[in-house]
Amino acid sequence: MDRIYTGLKKENQIKHFKHRLRERYDIEIGDEEIEYYVGLIQTGHQSQVIHLAKQSKRVSFKLLIIRGKTIPVIYDKKRKTLVTALPADSALVRYYLEEQL
Repeated sequence: MDRIYTGLKKENQIKHFKHRLRERYDIEIGDEEIEYYVGLIQTGHQSQVIHLAKQSKRVSFKLLIIRGKTIPVIYDKKRKTLVTALPADSALVRYYLEEQL
């Protein structure tokens, strides 16, 4: 039997992203602004998006410039959502930045 996708996971990912962005970077963001940044990722807009690594077929790790701040994010390609905003000083961020240099 085919599984019916309800969109609940996508909604929860968006809520989680908003919460982490507010908690870690003191940035309040709306749905329209999230759609704008997702569009930048999808089009590969290199002045605001830096691809760092692919975690799986659907999940990738990016640096995204949001309101002048460079923020490490996880992007879900299947659901076309930003999943979370990572702390700028996380070990994962340092590792991938060292890989890029």
